[in-house]
Parts: sequence; C-alpha cells; structure tokens
Amino acid sequence: MIKRILEPLIKRYLSIFGGLLITGAKDVGKTEISKFFSKMIWKLDDAETYDIVKNDYRKILEGKQPILIDEWQLIPSVWNTVRNEIDRINKTGLFILTGSSSLLDKNIINKLHSGAGRLCKIKMYTLTATEIGFSKKNISFQDLFKGNLKIKKIYNSYTFKNYVELLCKGGRPRVVDKTCTNAMISNAGYLDEISELSDKVTGIQQNSFLKVVSSLARNISQDVTYETLSKDSGLINDVVYKYYEYCKKIFIIEPLETWNVHLRSSASLRVKPKIHFSDTSIAVTAIKGTVEKFIEEPKDFGLFFEDLVIHDLRAYVSISNDFISYYRDSQGLEIDCIIEKRDGSWIAIEVKTNDDDLIEHAANNLKLLLDKLPLKKQSMNKGLYIITTKNISYTREDGINVISFADLWFDIDDFKIA
Repeated sequence: MIKRILEPLIKRYLSIFGGLLITGAKDVGKTEISKFFSKMIWKLDDAETYDIVKNDYRKILEGKQPILIDEWQLIPSVWNTVRNEIDRINKTGLFILTGSSSLLDKNIINKLHSGAGRLCKIKMYTLTATEIGFSKKNISFQDLFKGNLKIKKIYNSYTFKNYVELLCKGGRPRVVDKTCTNAMISNAGYLDEISELSDKVTGIQQNSFLKVVSSLARNISQDVTYETLSKDSGLINDVVYKYYEYCKKIFIIEPLETWNVHLRSSASLRVKPKIHFSDTSIAVTAIKGTVEKFIEEPKDFGLFFEDLVIHDLRAYVSISNDFISYYRDSQGLEIDCIIEKRDGSWIAIEVKTNDDDLIEHAANNLKLLLDKLPLKKQSMNKGLYIITTKNISYTREDGINVISFADLWFDIDDFKIA
C-alpha cells in the first residue's frame, strides 16, 4: 500500500476523538487507508451487508474497535447510532466512517445530531508528488516556515514533458502504476462515471454537468463570475450556479478563498474565490487535453500547473493544520498562494513555469505584497517563494527562493500539528 501523508494525522486523531469521519472525492483511497487502522469492517455498499445493517442498526457496534463503516451515508441513521455509542463508552478510537453526507437530502441532514467533540472530520486528497514518488525530496514543506531559508543550487533531471505527464495522469491511487496513456483513459471513465451517477442520484442532466465542468476547466486557477461561466458553457446563470455548487459538494472542485488581511495601502481586497480542482487530471480530461497538446501549446500549461501545485500545498496544509488562500487587490496585484499558521506567521508563494521573465515578475509581485502590509504583519513573514518547473532550486540575491516543484515534499517524519 502507498504510504499516505494522512496516516500520522489519523493516528493522532484516533487517540483524541471517539471517531473519525474521512471525506473526499470518490476514489482517493479513503477506504484503503481506513482499513489499515481498523479491526472490523462494515461495507455498506455491499448488498448483503447493507441488508443486515438496515434491519438492525446496532449490528455495526459488533466487533473489535476501531470499527470501519464504509459508505455510511447509504444508511444515514448509522450516524446517530455511532454518536450515541461514543457517548456511552466514552473512549477514543472507536469508529472510522468513510463517505460523505454531501448528497444527503437536507431533511435527513437536519435529523443527524452534531458529532462535535465526538467525531473529527478529515478530508483526504488524491496522491501528492510526495506520495507518488515524483518528488526528489530535497526541500520539505516544513522547511518553508523555518525562516531565512537559504538554498544552495540543487539540480534535477525532470523535463517539461515530465510535468505535463504528471498533471495529465493525476493522483488517483488506481492509476499510479499505469502508463500516462492508460491513466488518461481511466480518468475519462472516472469523469463519465461521476456524471452518470450525478444524473441518477440528483436528476442533474449529464450533458449540462459536463458542460459546466469543462467551463470550469477552461477557467482553472482564475476567479470568474457565474456570468462568465454561463457565456462559456452556453447555460443560463441559475443552471451554472446549481452545477457549480454540486461540483463543490462532490469534491470535483475546491475553490481557493482570498486572504483576509489588513492592508496599509489604499488598495482594497478582492473576495472572489479562484477555481481549483480536487485533482488537475479531472480538468485535463474535461477539456480533452493531451500530453501532445500541452507540449504544442505550452502557454495553456501554466494555469494547470498552478492548479497542480495548489493541490499538493492544500493537502500538506490539511495535515499541518494551517490556512491556505490567495491574495488579490483592487490595484491588480495577485499572489497565487498564501499559507498562514495559527500564530499568524505566513509565507507567500507564486507559481510559474520555467520562463525567466515570469519568474522575475513573480519576484517583484512578492516584494510589492510586503510593502502593502503593516509592519507587524511584514515581520511575521517566514519566506517568499516561487515554485517552478525549472530543473533547479536556488536562493536569489534578494532572498526570494526559487524552488523546483520536483524538489518539494512533505516530510512525514517531521510531522507536527498546531
């Protein structure tokens, strides 16, 4: 089994809470990682198991703990049964629930009592560069917050094509050992399956759903309005809004919110979230992208690469218990990523390809951001970074670090949670 960066967090939380609820997109590995920590498994998507539990909810309480209840939302009453049992036993590490309540009817959700203090919710992402084995493991995510990071020149052998294949292939565990071509065929089947399921479960029209997903993919890593998506997809605003919200519910997209920070300049902050996908390969599939098309038209690659980087950073942030956002103000200054710790310390990250002019522009933007912040907030900055597809990582003369994405990784052995 692939070692997942989520493992230490699950272990930690099982020692704190009575149960865990692990959510995330379909096919990210929720069941597999939960099996590793469980001593008894109830798979509710199995017809026989479903009938047993449906006839007697308390059956799920039988067996050694932790007890895994996979796809718990198929029998929503399981939630209250588990919650009551945690209250009764008053111990930690009793249950792991996988699945999502996102598709449940609102009337059912209202009948589910809060699991606050009993069950902890964890979101799982598709595989990162660390887990896939793409990363050369030269610079850890944790290093970025140590302050005054100085990088002696580090070289790697990755080419532009390696990065294109990485984002086209995606991070679903079932494609990790496939060729890029076969993985992309699997990804197309995955998107078709989701769209068909959406039609059956919610009545959402499959063709309209795919139009909206394609439009979102064409606007990846951008802050767009419903009006823009409407014109692009050919659907009315109300339909676009409905499907946009649905894509969030089933973890197709995960918009990135703006940084809420006080400015000392006259600029005002913008508040529209940027479109990001739960896995970049879904966006590639939606626009019928290929490795060859990206190589022939590399200008289209940049926004997809930004999405790929944000995906990994978001996964790392979910483990370290930090906050991730982006910055944009009324004067047109935009910074692709801000990561802030609970103590207020923060780092700023720009994401660029290997174009030297783009990297220089990004460095200037990072310095402009510092100038716009109050002195106290400036003093809490732990680093300014540019993540690129270059095959070299180094520290510039102005102190800004240029990091090859291939060198960045999450050090599980250095795991710490706030």
